[in-house]
Amino acid sequence: MDDRYFTAIFSSGKHKVLGKKLQPFTLSHRLALLALDSPLSGECKRDSTTFAELQIAIEICRQKGGANINLNVKPSLGFNGMKYLKGYFERQMYLFGQYIREYSSQPKLWQAKSNDEDTDSNDLLNPHWTLNVITGLMTMAGMSYGEAMATEEGKAIWLYIGLLRHKGTDIKIKSTDFEKWVKEMELQAQKDGN
Repeated sequence: MDDRYFTAIFSSGKHKVLGKKLQPFTLSHRLALLALDSPLSGECKRDSTTFAELQIAIEICRQKGGANINLNVKPSLGFNGMKYLKGYFERQMYLFGQYIREYSSQPKLWQAKSNDEDTDSNDLLNPHWTLNVITGLMTMAGMSYGEAMATEEGKAIWLYIGLLRHKGTDIKIKSTDFEKWVKEMELQAQKDGN
């Protein structure tokens, strides 16, 4: 089976960052972070994040997922006192990253052979992958827009891929079991001197 699937389906729902409880991370949270060009959206090209940006992301993710995420949020604390707490910001960033990873656990897809050098193994989710997933859930699963937006991100992506496979799309998922087997074979080959 695939550990990424189980992570997406059985999310713990117990995440706190900066002492604030976060809601399950949904497609609407991802879109809100993208709309704010947040470095915590996972798709922003900046390398650094400020304390204020972390606070804004937390305020977004404290809201219940769905079609009505409020983008007009402000940082709630000043940064001045935090810079003296060695490692505090890094620890909170790590906790936020754990939260995103748990709710965004998605399948790895086998890369289709293509002459296009830019082909990614997850091309079905790019570009504007959130739109693909939301409309797929609406048209193939009969969800309303609000239901699709409120679906936890990893679950939504797994469901979308499953629906596409059910409709006959040739999608092959690379399981974590297969990846473990490949690593074991590589280690064995190294031991054997090959």
